[in-house]
Parts: sequence; C-alpha cells; structure tokens
Amino acid sequence: MKRDPRLIEFSREHHLALKLGNRLIKATSVEEGNVDVAEYRDFLLAHFIEEEHDLLTIIERLDNDTVGERFLKEHAILRALLEQRSLSLAKLQEFGELLIAHTRFEERELFTLIQEYWEKAV
Repeated sequence: MKRDPRLIEFSREHHLALKLGNRLIKATSVEEGNVDVAEYRDFLLAHFIEEEHDLLTIIERLDNDTVGERFLKEHAILRALLEQRSLSLAKLQEFGELLIAHTRFEERELFTLIQEYWEKAV
C-alpha cells in the first residue's frame, strides 16, 4: 500500500528511528558503540508529540482499543527511558529493541489501519 501523503513525514522520521534502534542494539559498550541517546532525545520527544497531536483523534475512531493502547503505552515507556539521566548498556539495547518494534508496529499496523480508515471516509 502506498503511503498516504499525510503520513510520509512520520515515515521519514521512522527511518531515522530504525537506524538509531539498530545502532543501540549493536552497541557493545557505551564507548565502543558511540551512541548517545541524549542527542536524539529532543527529536524523539517531538516526534511522539506530533504523532499524538496529529493521529490520536483518528486512532480513537478506529474502533480498535488494542492499537490505541499499544500506541500510547509504548510512547510512555520510550519517554520514560529518554528522561533517565543515563542508561546502562542493557537499557540502551532494550530501548533500541522497543524503538524498532514500536516503529514497525506503527508502519505496518497502525498506519495501515489509518489509511484504510481515510479511504473509507472519502
């Protein structure tokens, strides 16, 4: 399914999130991995705010509580990790895994449901 123009910018940002997630998972130590989540904090927090602002009303109309709950729950977990002053290597890798899983969920499931909703609404 071709991505709806209203979701394209989110998908572009998701590409960056996937790259970060992979870097975090592959890091063998904070020094060797040279990955500092703090440099991505503002970008990711702004991304979550934009998604919630632009998509939450539509998500509520999908009549799929599971999708909406997962969307909000994972944003909350990712935010909590971003707010920590420092993360252990294990937490960095956990953050990377969740970031990838959440991004794939949005791209493969959530955005598909939203696009189908928009198509039916026309």
